[in-house]
Amino acid sequence: MLDALKALRLPRAGEDRTSGEAVYILPTRYGWSYAGVLLVMLVGSVNYNNSLGHLLTFLLGSLALVSMLHTQRNILNLRLRAGHVSPAFPGQQALFRLCLHNDAPVPRRGLEITYRDGHRSVRASVPAAGVGCVELPVTARTRGWLRLTEVTVSTRYPLGLFRAWSPVHLGAACLVYPSPAGARPLPAGGNFRGRDDRLRGEAREDFTGFRDYRPGDPPRQVYWKAAARDQGLMVKLFAGGGAGQVLLTWEDAGPGHLEARLSQLCAWVLEAHRRGQEFGMALPDSQIPAGQGETHLHRCLYALGVYGEKDA
Repeated sequence: MLDALKALRLPRAGEDRTSGEAVYILPTRYGWSYAGVLLVMLVGSVNYNNSLGHLLTFLLGSLALVSMLHTQRNILNLRLRAGHVSPAFPGQQALFRLCLHNDAPVPRRGLEITYRDGHRSVRASVPAAGVGCVELPVTARTRGWLRLTEVTVSTRYPLGLFRAWSPVHLGAACLVYPSPAGARPLPAGGNFRGRDDRLRGEAREDFTGFRDYRPGDPPRQVYWKAAARDQGLMVKLFAGGGAGQVLLTWEDAGPGHLEARLSQLCAWVLEAHRRGQEFGMALPDSQIPAGQGETHLHRCLYALGVYGEKDA
């Protein structure tokens, strides 16, 4: 039976990979109790030479052996894939998405995914020749990379007499941005005159389109003609180094410690994005040219999140 315990396929983040790690199986508390009852039945049948007692004892024993085989096969040759994990802020839940691929023509029921040193678990089932996905919530506590390196897939299906499990090495990671905090006001806008050439905008403003009005947008950028036509408040967008540009620098974030400066810069980035301003950022080890939009926002937050960290 031990030779039949094949390896469970273990993936890395975003890909499937076959590993050589074994599936382990042991009786549960109920399994040991079941074995004790069988032992008492066997002793009684031998003592009283009861043929029906022997028949019932060996029938129940065979049922337990078949149950062990089904428990082991319930997690055998599963393929797991770790999906994309969205960044989070400290205090939020980072959701690690895990998909289980079942190539067998029978469903996999009663699966349990245990993670984070065995303190948390979720249950899952996978249909026959199908895919089942679960989300593993992990609380983000500190800035940097939050890694989910190993989970354990286990099952007690079908009778709960045995527990089969296997460790799965994922290599999944979530980036935790700095906590936005700080009392300093957003630096005044300008054309970045006298700043680093890589961050200096050209004195031009090219119209690029419209977006919905947000509280705090300057009145001069509101498209009042659309409001007069009852089309809602729209804001005109411009590209280039206009007077609305803001440069966020490490020196302006104050004399505090590392995390305090990163938190202040993070608060400024979110505030500038909320106002629809074009902003750039200068860190001691990197500089990001002025820009705006969701992509630029996450580029700046990414730079703050990985500052001083090793890559995932």
